[in-house]
Amino acid sequence: MKKLDSFKGFETLNSKQLQEIEGGSWIGDAWNFIKKHIRVVIMTIRDQVTGDHIGTGVGIEVR
Repeated sequence: MKKLDSFKGFETLNSKQLQEIEGGSWIGDAWNFIKKHIRVVIMTIRDQVTGDHIGTGVGIEVR
């Protein structure tokens, strides 16, 4: 892994060089994990006795 201070002066870097500086494409990997394994769930909350609508809840489901 290259360190940012190993580059002399100003230089245009391509995406591969930036990934080397940042330690890889971990942001892209994290985003892919989120898209694959995490889902937002909207739930209707109802009274257990009457079944009347009380509210709406939002949760996260991990698959």
